[in-house]
Amino acid sequence: MTWQMWLAFFGAAIVIAVSPGAGAIQSMATGLTHGVKRGYWSIVGLEVGLMLQLTLVAVGLGA
Repeated sequence: MTWQMWLAFFGAAIVIAVSPGAGAIQSMATGLTHGVKRGYWSIVGLEVGLMLQLTLVAVGLGA
């Protein structure tokens, strides 16, 4: 790879790594508009969904 390709790759990787994901944005928005308690339950819901997805993959149902 040329140095220009490496530079483009690392530039894109840094932007992707430091930008927040959809779950983080949703949790922040819920917390700011509805308060800390609703924001907390938003985070709990995201984590429960993650655990469910990991469980399905672990038993072989996720592809």
